[in-house]
Amino acid sequence: MTSFSSTTPKPLIAIFEGETLHMWKRYGQGVVVFSRFDRLKAQLNPMLDTILLGTVKYSEATTERYNLIEFLFTKRACFEKEKELRVVLECYDPVGGMNRHFSANNFPNREPLDENPIHPWVPPCKRRRIDLKSLVTEIRLSPWAKLEEKNDVELWVKTKNFSCPVKPSDLTSPLTPTLEDLREYGG
Repeated sequence: MTSFSSTTPKPLIAIFEGETLHMWKRYGQGVVVFSRFDRLKAQLNPMLDTILLGTVKYSEATTERYNLIEFLFTKRACFEKEKELRVVLECYDPVGGMNRHFSANNFPNREPLDENPIHPWVPPCKRRRIDLKSLVTEIRLSPWAKLEEKNDVELWVKTKNFSCPVKPSDLTSPLTPTLEDLREYGG
């Protein structure tokens, strides 16, 4: 996990390893939006909020730590191919307890408990503006994207004055199975 208060430069690691049909089948047949860590960090740095940024840890093992950060940045091992990067913007109750997940007998629960409510002055969410034009480096279309969908995405990119390219999936080929065939025979 990285906190933006640090000024020590860290090496950038490529998370994306390439497209898979499984990825497209599971998460959508529309588009994938590409960016880079340095661009994301440049968008988040000026914010006054405490922001946590880190890669997700994939594991079936029970963790020794039982806290919100651990829950936010851990997923089961079966999701390991996702290589997820998460951004968490903190919105906490300044006079509340540090952990709303503990019951009166100090038992940790996965969800916040109703007996430990947030004070009414704490907003339920925060919104922060980011400049998508400087964040997005590429938009990639599904291997099953139709010409009409391609045209819609290209029109949106042009209308919004984005400078990023719109490309077809690397998996687009006459040999690519249809989505229906993939669902029926591909698992």
